Amino acid sequence: MNIPIIPAVAMVFGMTSAVTSLAMFFLVLWQAPRNRDNQLMALYMVTVIIWGLSVFMGHFLGLLGQTTPSVWVV
Repeated sequence: MNIPIIPAVAMVFGMTSAVTSLAMFFLVLWQAPRNRDNQLMALYMVTVIIWGLSVFMGHFLGLLGQTTPSVWVV
């Protein structure tokens, strides 16, 4: 299977951002879970996790031919 470079790079960056954001999510909530600023940062990290996973899934399913990436990447 020959993977084009652009979707491969997008998949790597999407998964990297999701994993990094997941680590930041746990770190922020571990430090002070009742702090309002930390709760807002955790909410932001959840949106970045969803964004990164949707980028990864959009390109991954596009490579498999299951769907077009425009369904996942808007």
